[in-house]
Amino acid sequence: MSTRGADDLADLQETVGSLQQECEQKERFIATLAHELRNPITALRAAVHLQDLSGDDPSIRKKTFDIIARQTDHMERLIDDLMDVSRLSRGKISLDTRVLDLTSVVAQVFVDQQKSFDDLGVELTVELGDEPIWVEGDEMRLTQVLSNLLNNARKATEAGDRVTVAVHSDADAVLEVRDTGVGMENGEVERIFDLFAQAEAGERRDGGLGLGLAIVNGIVRLHDGEVDAESAGPGEGATFRVRLPLSTRPRAGDEASDGQTVVRERSILIVEDDRDVAQLLVQLLELEGHRVELAHDVEEGLDKLKAHTPDTVLCDLHLPGNLDGHALCRAVKIDPRFDSVRLVAMTGLGCSELREASLDSGFDEHLTKPIDLDELRRALKPRE
Repeated sequence: MSTRGADDLADLQETVGSLQQECEQKERFIATLAHELRNPITALRAAVHLQDLSGDDPSIRKKTFDIIARQTDHMERLIDDLMDVSRLSRGKISLDTRVLDLTSVVAQVFVDQQKSFDDLGVELTVELGDEPIWVEGDEMRLTQVLSNLLNNARKATEAGDRVTVAVHSDADAVLEVRDTGVGMENGEVERIFDLFAQAEAGERRDGGLGLGLAIVNGIVRLHDGEVDAESAGPGEGATFRVRLPLSTRPRAGDEASDGQTVVRERSILIVEDDRDVAQLLVQLLELEGHRVELAHDVEEGLDKLKAHTPDTVLCDLHLPGNLDGHALCRAVKIDPRFDSVRLVAMTGLGCSELREASLDSGFDEHLTKPIDLDELRRALKPRE
């Protein structure tokens, strides 16, 4: 065999080996996904059976409520990670950027996460400078970056270990998360941000899909930044470092103010075919003080609109029959009787193109299920 032929064969064998490794990683990921979804489903089913058997015992009712809330939060995080990875891989995530102080983002995440580290006996500390560090970024996504890095550090540490979050600036804004945990081999460091890479199951305290660092990498790149990792080896801890371009201080009045949205009583029509979701929304909105009517398809929704014009219509985009939520929106927009009606789209799919399509078709707001209460309140706020 010629030298060139031997080289080609070696390249082919290397390619086959890489593809085989990637397939094995995907198979492990799918198995992990099934396991991670089965766990909360098992807990939810047990909670439902427990509630059914216990009658009206208030202590049991509180316990099952806590289980259901905790497990649905866990499932929501899993689904959010899957959706984020899908959107990042297809270039479908858009950022809502403004000039913000990175130290403020770090400080808030530190406060939110400190108790979870205290509960494990892991010391969480933060190193912040005295001056703001301005970057142009999406606050929600940068919060997600730091939260994912801290979640990764929490899984790599145990009681007595230490995790430090530091933010400073040189030519860039620099965010570091350092831990004294399990550390990594050189080969693991090189692939730690790959989509299907995750540490061995024995090194992961509370499971998860192993997507957090891939999401970090994707979000940081969308901000024109870089992220890297280093470790001196197993048992030597690890450092994750994010670099973002610096920005200039915003003008006075450009920064958004915080505060809970207060919404006056409104009449609301819900158009939703999932009867469980619909009934829960009705109960939630009635507890908020609103008057609520319910329809399960577009034709019923239009009939109720004509009988009594509401302030707001909450409409699912995917409805049974030949007419969907966009059809209802078009019918409302061409009828002058409904000029004052606020239209809010709802969908279980979180992709940005659906949001853009719903706003282009005439909806005033777009909400992704499961719907956050504060987001719902903001959507119901009347036009200025």
